Parts: sequence; C-alpha cells; structure tokens
Amino acid sequence: MTEHSRLRSLIYPFKVIAFPFRTFREIASNLDSLKILPGFLLVIVLQLMTSLSIAYLRASKIFLDSETNSVSLLTTDFLGTNILPILLQGLLTLLLNWLTYGVLLLLIVRVFSQKRLPANPSLIAIGYVFSVLVVSGVATTLLISLLPEIHFDAAVWSSGPAEDIAKVYEAVWGPTLILQVLNYFGLAFIFWLVILGAIVVNIAHEIKLTTAIMISFVAYFSSALITAFLSA
Repeated sequence: MTEHSRLRSLIYPFKVIAFPFRTFREIASNLDSLKILPGFLLVIVLQLMTSLSIAYLRASKIFLDSETNSVSLLTTDFLGTNILPILLQGLLTLLLNWLTYGVLLLLIVRVFSQKRLPANPSLIAIGYVFSVLVVSGVATTLLISLLPEIHFDAAVWSSGPAEDIAKVYEAVWGPTLILQVLNYFGLAFIFWLVILGAIVVNIAHEIKLTTAIMISFVAYFSSALITAFLSA
C-alpha cells in the first residue's frame, strides 16, 4: 500500500495543475514525506528537462557567420560544454526558490493558524506548486521555437564583449511580439504559483483563502528578494 501511495504521488504534479483544490486535499490527507516525495522529485526532473529544451531551441536559432560560411550554434560544442552548468544552475535555482518560499510561507502561517503540521512533509507539499514552472517551461519552449533566426559575427560571439552580443539580441528579438508575450507569461506564471501556494495554506492549515493569498504573496516576494540577494 505504501509503494502504491508513492507511485500515486507521481501524478500529483499534473493533477495540481488541473485540479489544485482536490489534489492538495489529497496530499494534505497523506502528509507523509516518503509518500509524497517521489512526485516532488518528478517536478524537479521535469523542470530540468524543460531548461534543457529551452537551451536547445535557443541554440538552434543562433547562427555564427564568418567570411566563408554560416553555421548553427548546435554544430559547435556550445551545448556539450554547457549542459552540466545549465542543469546545475536550474537545480540550484529551483531548490533555493523552493526552500526560501516554503520556509517563509510556513513561518508566516504560524502567526495565523494554531494548527501545527510536521515541517518536512509540509515543505515537500509546498514544492508541488512549482509544477507551474514546468508548464511555464513548456510554453516558453514553444514560443522560442517561433522566434526568428539570429546571426552573430563568429569573432564577436567567441571573444567579443557581452554588451555587443546583448545588442544583437535586443535588435533582432527585442521588437518581436513573441518576446513581449514571454515577458507577460513570466508574470502570469508567478501569479499562478502564488495562488497555488495560497491553496496549500488554505487547505492544509485551515486559513481562509483571502488571508492565504495575502500570506502567499508576502512569502513569495520576500523570498524573491532573498534569492536575488543571494544570487548577486
């Protein structure tokens, strides 16, 4: 039965997106670290996969021009040498965001609720709100696939200043509607994540939804300031 519960948790990341209230009630009723951990680990794996897909598609849009030819960035060793850093950065960023947001959320909840739940499974349950980032990654991947090709001088790409590379990005991709949509998508997915966090607080800690939304907003933006400071 325990093994069945662990396997069932693997569908939670998908159910959280479609049926958040029902799914978080189910998670709250089975608040055991070992039972719900596999689903959260799946969230991490899926998020790393979307990070790689974004990097791959972005590279497929970049071409390096020389006097004799133009080659795709994919034909170079760019991805091969950057896969591990991309994965490590994605993993560390996700874990840092989860820990700072989750810990702050649970600390603030203590002010508003007398209900005390075990910390470790509660933190893992909060981790399921980051399923939103997987959806965001898939949407970002699809939008990047629609961006136009972008050409760099091979010499500038390999040894030019970062400012010159940034100017090319801004000139080619900056005016596109797709990039504007991506910027708005970022805000929309942050709002979605915060609302899912509020649903966790509402269900698991029996705090009314309006108060839970306020708590989640404060916790998220406080954690954003902390992670920005730590990453600087």
